[in-house]
Formats: sequence, structure tokens, C-alpha cells
Amino acid sequence: MFTMYSMIPWNTTHRLEIMVETSVIVTQPTQLITLVVVGVVLVIGVVSFFASRIGVAAPLALTVVGVGVGAIPAVPHFSIHPDLVLTVILPPLLCAAARQVPFVDFRRNLRVIGFLAIALVIVSAAVVGVVVALIWGIPLALGFALGAVVAPPDAVAATSLGKRLGLPPRVVTILEGEGLVNDATAFPTPW
Repeated sequence: MFTMYSMIPWNTTHRLEIMVETSVIVTQPTQLITLVVVGVVLVIGVVSFFASRIGVAAPLALTVVGVGVGAIPAVPHFSIHPDLVLTVILPPLLCAAARQVPFVDFRRNLRVIGFLAIALVIVSAAVVGVVVALIWGIPLALGFALGAVVAPPDAVAATSLGKRLGLPPRVVTILEGEGLVNDATAFPTPW
């Protein structure tokens, strides 16, 4: 590395030294992110284990714990870039859910799943958007955006609860299939 410095003019070497210094500083947030990810995975495992022991759906228990941890003032608040969620976090979740749905049953119930996942999500988003805009007096476009966020239901919780309650397999398949498609409908809603 020293020979590379001697062959490069001074200005470029100076810039290279700054880049090396900043790369050393960047390793600290990387270690912090690694610790946070490991901590989150451990919390998810522990909460899911105890949720199954006490007979509560794991997504519900994780939501309650997440709200509780978020309410603690000492916990630092951070945000995740939306592109990271759409490109890194969501695809593996949808892939895992897609592997659980039997393709033959999905295809057999495609019309019902399509109606629930497309038509019902768009109508729900529109109704929520209009009602929120009328009640709170916000712009209609913002109301539609809020409606698109809350319109698709969480099918994971509904499916796990439905299986525990002993719903017919056709209903569980429809819930699982609707859960796969409804998020894709809500993301690009046409308003």
C-alpha cells in the first residue's frame, strides 16, 4: 500500500487517505447494525417461543412487544429506508408465504382470491381515504395513501388464527392466497 501512495500524486493521495479514514469510521455503524439485527432475531425467537407456549398468535405477540419496546424512551429511534423494505425484507417473506400455499388450491380459488386481493383492497383503500379526508380534513390524496396502507389485512395472523380455530382448508387457502396478492395491490394503488 505504501508503494501505491508513492506512485500517486499528492492530491490524489490526500483524497485516498481521507477515504481510508472514513472507511474506518464506517465500521462502527456496521457493528452496531449487526448487534441490532442479532438482538432483534433473538427477541423474535424468544417472543415466538413464549407466544406458542401461552397460546397467543406469534404476530400478535411480536406486535405487542414491538409497541412496548418502541415506547421505552431509552431505546434509540431509527428508520429504515422504504427501498430496503421493498427490495430486501419483503421478497423473502412473500417467498416463504408462497411456498406454503398449495398451487393447485390457489389456482382453484383464483377468482375469489383475486376479488378479495384486488377489488376489495382498492375499494377499502378508497373508502378509508374518503372517510379520513372528510373527518380529519386532510387532502384526498393523503387520505387515499393512508387507505392504501391500512387496506390490505395481515393474512399471517388471520391464517395462524384460522388454522388454530379449525377453519376449513379452503378458507385457509383463500386467506393465504389473498395475503400474497393484496400487498402487491396496495403498493401501486392508482392514486
